[in-house]
Amino acid sequence: MTALRSIATVAAVVAALTLSIAAPASAAFKSGIWQGDAYISKEGQFQRCAIVGDYESETDLGFGLAANGVYEVYLINKTWTLEPGQAAKVTIKIDNQPEVSGAFQVVSKDTLGTLLNDHPELVTAFKAGNVATITGFFGTLKFPLTGTARPSASWRTVSGR
Repeated sequence: MTALRSIATVAAVVAALTLSIAAPASAAFKSGIWQGDAYISKEGQFQRCAIVGDYESETDLGFGLAANGVYEVYLINKTWTLEPGQAAKVTIKIDNQPEVSGAFQVVSKDTLGTLLNDHPELVTAFKAGNVATITGFFGTLKFPLTGTARPSASWRTVSGR
């Protein structure tokens, strides 16, 4: 079992993952269940592209690509009342790949997120895999990954990466 690397400071993760610090850039796109947009800073600089899959369960899966090229993964559940800045142990398994465990950070009351800069194999698996199984305090969730390669190609176009 591989571990997701802990991020040095919670503040850095919260700042890096919080989508609300940037405004949409009107580059919205939709592909299957995936909806996304590019986000820019108040100064007009590209910050990230983000997509969220609209799943039938209460919890949705989202991905981001930051301006520095780091991929992000989010779990979003509007019924959660989490405490921002806290960590939550999560295990990710995609198809027959080895499990990867580590801490997601609470980004907002309804969102957990992590950076995948140390796990290019997970980035590839999320794009090309069939099912992501994610386990944590919320139980075990299964997310079909159908269509994830198409929006990630849009990320590269919008972000220039």
